[in-house]
Amino acid sequence: MRTPIAAALAIALVFGCTDQATSPTALNDNAAAPILSSANGLETAGFVPFVSFGHGCDQVFLGPPVIVDGVMYLTWTNDNIEVSKEEMFAGPATSLANAAIDVATGKFVSFDISWVHAPTAVNGTWNVDLDDMLLLDGEKLIKVHLSGVGTGDLAGLGIEYMVVVNAKASATPPHIVCEGDGPFLTKGKIFTID
Repeated sequence: MRTPIAAALAIALVFGCTDQATSPTALNDNAAAPILSSANGLETAGFVPFVSFGHGCDQVFLGPPVIVDGVMYLTWTNDNIEVSKEEMFAGPATSLANAAIDVATGKFVSFDISWVHAPTAVNGTWNVDLDDMLLLDGEKLIKVHLSGVGTGDLAGLGIEYMVVVNAKASATPPHIVCEGDGPFLTKGKIFTID
């Protein structure tokens, strides 16, 4: 059995460096063209799919663990760089996570995380929250589902993605600036909100 802190670290490291474009170009060279157009990769299904690879990095705990009635509470942040061909996602991201872990069993009582992605090619952010996660035996993270909305240039757009832990890439991942536990595969889609 892993210790409660080891279990928290495993989840925390998942949300470090993921991946996205390293040298983005302008998102929309033709200012008159809509951001979601066939010229910008919109598929007939009405969304822009994207894929990324990554490793955890730059984890900072916000204070020491607090134990109350046999439950340990932890809060931490991660900074990462998204490396992907999708310019509406590529760039820096910061997360804030909170976990409650049963000290006796090492299993999670609760966990939540929120992200702010700031794609380099646009003046806007993705504000994303945890929807669901799959744990093996209550402690080993397998995958997570997240979703959110855009601000600034990304206003009116939504995003959904899934992070798969210890995924085996079918191709060599792009260069990732920070290294840590991993690898992680992120798959998602960007879509318009009515």
